[in-house]
Amino acid sequence: MRPFPAIISFSAVATSLAIGGWMGPARQGAATARWYRDLAKPDLTPPPYIFATIWPILGLGLAFYGYRAMTDTQSHLKRTRITLWALLTAGILAFPLVAFQWRRLQVATGLAAAMALLASGGVAVSCRRDIKATCALTPMVLWLGFATWLQFAIWQKNPDEN
Repeated sequence: MRPFPAIISFSAVATSLAIGGWMGPARQGAATARWYRDLAKPDLTPPPYIFATIWPILGLGLAFYGYRAMTDTQSHLKRTRITLWALLTAGILAFPLVAFQWRRLQVATGLAAAMALLASGGVAVSCRRDIKATCALTPMVLWLGFATWLQFAIWQKNPDEN
């Protein structure tokens, strides 16, 4: 493993997850935690510990994907892969700000959908040349598809919150 791309990729994703976790509803004080707890949610909403468990795992996959993109010497899609990785990493950082600090459910739904599309694009541009990167990012695609549906359902169940 080449150290510099690994450090950049893993540090960027870890920072994004750490700051994103810090901006989550439980860390924003009692008013935000209460607001989020009291939102109407679909029956398939996972308990909070699932979110706390899944994101570090997904983050490892995203960091590995970023590393593979940065060290790609064969593909003419290297810049595209790095751009998709960087935008997805930024989206992970931005989502808690939009959803919990600003409490903009509609915008958070759009951001979740954009992240799902970015992750899908990352899989699409990597699938023929880099199966390891594709496998690392595929769980993110699946989770973000579910998260987009979940965020959309929360938005629709809480029309007065927009």
